[in-house]
Amino acid sequence: MNKNFQLYIPYACNIDALNRAINSSLPQMKEWSTWEGKKIVVLNDTPNPINHLIEHIEDVEIFEFPYRIKMTHAQQGNWMIQDAYHKGQPICLTIHSDAEMLDGAIQDMIERLEPVYDTKWGVQFGGAGWCVFAAYNPKFFIEEDIWWDPFLFPFYYMDNHMLRLMYLWGWEVRMASDKVTIKHKSSHYLKEDPVFGRKNAMAFPAHGQIYTNIWGGLPGAERSNDKYANGTLPRK
Repeated sequence: MNKNFQLYIPYACNIDALNRAINSSLPQMKEWSTWEGKKIVVLNDTPNPINHLIEHIEDVEIFEFPYRIKMTHAQQGNWMIQDAYHKGQPICLTIHSDAEMLDGAIQDMIERLEPVYDTKWGVQFGGAGWCVFAAYNPKFFIEEDIWWDPFLFPFYYMDNHMLRLMYLWGWEVRMASDKVTIKHKSSHYLKEDPVFGRKNAMAFPAHGQIYTNIWGGLPGAERSNDKYANGTLPRK
């Protein structure tokens, strides 16, 4: 398969964790990616520059939205997919900033994807880590014109919603393998940013109710198979 890709890492807080993610992934990117520019893209979702804090900055491209407007996870996902697609990359490979790759993580991801590369797949998760370490297929988003919806699901439930849409539109949701290839400090953003944690605590039940309104139940208990998501997607 085409291996001309970068690795995208959204960043909100904890520079030490981000540098661990970079340090663990950069050697594998240099081995497996044929991308000639900087191998890693960091989405800086903080109010301050971080270039001087990044290790191996010569291999890291920093992206910052204008005016330092706080991004939702949904906006980050949409931006990464668009950036990878317009750069001609065959996959959008991403890992959370609070995760570290173990040996063989990218190799496992690429080798498991190679046999199905030209088939109708939407996402492949790596290292039994689900959305923490994933390769998204830009073709799904472009061909179906379906994107993460920041209006409905700015943060949590957005991945459950997207995976259900992929399934209903006939795009495979895959797991690279069941072996563990990453270490993950779960929900560091919630734990380390009390303001975001407070906002999420208020919004989470409402987002769960929205999910239920669309799918007839919470994740794992959905009753609706409407591929247009109860009128929230335009009919084609």
